[in-house]
Amino acid sequence: MSITLGTVKFLAIFNASFEAVGAELPDLSSITAGASVLPAFTSPTYSPRARWDVALWTRLLSKARSPATALSPGIEPGDCWPFAGSYGTLGIQMPSTIHVSGITVAHTEVSSLPSTAPRNFVLWGLEQAENPAVVRLLEGQYNVTGSHTQFFGVDGDVGRCAVKIDQVVLEIESNWGFKELTCLYHVRVHGQAV
Repeated sequence: MSITLGTVKFLAIFNASFEAVGAELPDLSSITAGASVLPAFTSPTYSPRARWDVALWTRLLSKARSPATALSPGIEPGDCWPFAGSYGTLGIQMPSTIHVSGITVAHTEVSSLPSTAPRNFVLWGLEQAENPAVVRLLEGQYNVTGSHTQFFGVDGDVGRCAVKIDQVVLEIESNWGFKELTCLYHVRVHGQAV
């Protein structure tokens, strides 16, 4: 199969419009909407250990905050929630039970520390049913060469079942190469209230 210039243009337009979808959807996981962090399902905030590390990261992450930062708007460099290493989780208590349709993940402009951006991730949900179950809602890969704000829709089978969720866990499986920490700037969970 060969890729033509027309195919490349179509994909660029499709990707741009698909990424814009996440920006237009309501943010049901925002602190201002009533969502909160689930500490039991959230990784600890990064804390520099070495002397040179403290100086470097104090300057670069001078605005670094708690995990709630990832549930608040803002993607200025350093305005993130850093967690140690390339693996971490963010547990979110939704303000109400919802049918999740997707998430938007945002990172600061890629020219600023792209290796700290999340790479592969999974969104898990706690199904509210007679027998509660953990459901894999979606898998995604944040693209550091794409838009800084990217939308990921739920997997087809889950979307068709209209699973009722009131807690989600974003599991970051890897980042783009920085071994010391990962920065999570902004996560928005989208869907409809049940």
